[in-house]
Amino acid sequence: MKPSDILKPYRKAAPILGYRANAWITLLTLLEAGPDGLTKAELMNHYSLFGDGAHTALTRWHRKGWLDVSKKACRGENGSRPSMVYISTEELRAFLTDGMEGITPADILTRYNQIAPALKKRANLWITFLTLCEAGSDGLSKADLLNHYAANNRKQTNTLHLWEHAKLVTPQIVAARGNGSGRPRTFYTPTPKLHTFLRVGMEEAA
Repeated sequence: MKPSDILKPYRKAAPILGYRANAWITLLTLLEAGPDGLTKAELMNHYSLFGDGAHTALTRWHRKGWLDVSKKACRGENGSRPSMVYISTEELRAFLTDGMEGITPADILTRYNQIAPALKKRANLWITFLTLCEAGSDGLSKADLLNHYAANNRKQTNTLHLWEHAKLVTPQIVAARGNGSGRPRTFYTPTPKLHTFLRVGMEEAA
């Protein structure tokens, strides 16, 4: 599995999900749960939707026809409130699998779940690193690296310094085009260490 295999279906879904990669992972997990579904706690606690309230997200997805809701009796004393269970629909399956060729949602989740602890479950960071590896020696500008893929936007400079210190990215200064009056731009390319870090999870899951 190549980075582009994962990125293609993500890019199809991303605009509709507000480029929230964690929402994408959450919905893929719901899809894999099948008819048993997942409770709100299972959906949100394991795959936290950063920057989006859980109730708001679930309401929006329900209105889109992506999930059904049912009640499940709680164990324990009588009178306990039933749990709300969310179940994926065929509309969600069609939406998420658009762009998947030769892979399944389970393939993507297996790779992500192996690497998620090291990334503190920041799915957008995983997507960012995959995108950087896909770009290869051409690299990505700071804007592409941080703004388009929302990798810790509140601490952009610190984030890049951390990645450099960890030897995951290499900065390259590129002279401005034209008469040279513009500022030079910085591009970032993946290091062999980043390639190895991302490939390990993929190879072990293969």
